[in-house]
Amino acid sequence: MPSLSSVIPHLKAILLGLLMVLFYALEANVAARLSVNIKETSSSTKMAKDGCKDRCGDVIIPYPFGMDTSNCYRDISYKITCAKSYRTRYPVASLNTSLERYEVSKITLDYIQINMVVPLTCNTTNFSDIRYHVPFPVSNTLNKLTVFGCNVYGCIKSQTGLAHESTNRIENHTILNSKGKGCKSSCDRSTRIPAISCSGDGCCKTEIPKGLTSYSIQTTGIVPDSTDSKRRTNSTGFTNPYAGFLNKTKSTGSVNPCVRAFLIDQGYPEVGDLLKLQMYLMYDSFVPVILDWAISDPTTCKEAQRNSSSYACGRNSYCIESQNGPGYQCKCSIGYEGNPYLPRGCQDVDECKEPHNKCGKGVICTNTQGSYNCTCPPDKIFETHEFGNYCRPGKQSSLADQKNKRRLHIFVIASSGIGVTVVIVLLLGIGYCLHGPTKGDILINSLTF
Repeated sequence: MPSLSSVIPHLKAILLGLLMVLFYALEANVAARLSVNIKETSSSTKMAKDGCKDRCGDVIIPYPFGMDTSNCYRDISYKITCAKSYRTRYPVASLNTSLERYEVSKITLDYIQINMVVPLTCNTTNFSDIRYHVPFPVSNTLNKLTVFGCNVYGCIKSQTGLAHESTNRIENHTILNSKGKGCKSSCDRSTRIPAISCSGDGCCKTEIPKGLTSYSIQTTGIVPDSTDSKRRTNSTGFTNPYAGFLNKTKSTGSVNPCVRAFLIDQGYPEVGDLLKLQMYLMYDSFVPVILDWAISDPTTCKEAQRNSSSYACGRNSYCIESQNGPGYQCKCSIGYEGNPYLPRGCQDVDECKEPHNKCGKGVICTNTQGSYNCTCPPDKIFETHEFGNYCRPGKQSSLADQKNKRRLHIFVIASSGIGVTVVIVLLLGIGYCLHGPTKGDILINSLTF
């Protein structure tokens, strides 16, 4: 009979073989199906024409706006100058007109934000009229007329409007007439500036008309009658910390204040924050104003589409009429994104990469141009549900799943038996290696067959 020492190498080989068989069996049992949609996309959306700069400082310049050569912008109305501002050391974008130059702080495909000067008007006995000319209509939905001061009317009108109109009517501090809009700001002994809200006490604000490109902002000082609760005789004892400054007198009885009347992006901070930002210092300030830009030549989509060579909208886009003045705008079609003013600026959106597409878990998402499809494997059935779509097993798939489950059970039982056997053999082998031959081994070796 061979000795146990001669059997050990064979036992080790058998154990190694069993371990390898078990490893490959478990590896074969672990499988997964992965469906991956791969689509090449650029790392960033292209906004400027080829060979043109798309940024001035922190301001992105999308076509039809552009800088440098005339090839980079649609026409002179959309030319942006990039240079260092006298107010900052950094490059600043500016939009030039024949009458004005405006610093640009933001350009989007819907609007342009410019910084407009807010002059300080003092010692005005009756009336002031400051005129503005902008290249695109000021947004009537994103801006408001705001007036700071005591006992003053502020009004915005088209250049064709009259300085004073007999049809003026005041309701809730708002001036209403046929050619403009304005509001009334009054002060009394309890008025504080900065105010909690701009509602007529030391400050007022109101909506503005549509389509303003050439307009004036007018202010008129008012003297309340003796029965008016807001009548001011002097600034002594007023709780308004800016009373002396606003009134420019101490006890003369003058009621004509220093005022600021201006348009401002209504998303800008409230009145109190404006004062903290030195709105009432003795020099001109700047505030952001939104302009609704559009393609103004030709003035309508119908006219523009008649001439394909001058039509501003690129592929996979559509045209909409401007809601504020003449002209039209371009929008990317559903399923596309980018700059619709470039010939191929609207690129397909890969909805399969979006976390909120309608394809649910386990559903195969296939991207298409401008859209996407949701499908299931051949053995599944696609189901729609308000909480998410899914794939349910078909009849053949259910039978196959049952067979696979039975096979899995058999495999698990067999694997468990093999695993227990392997563990026992390993323990015996380890015990022998640790303790060496015993008396029983010597007795076995003495036997002959």
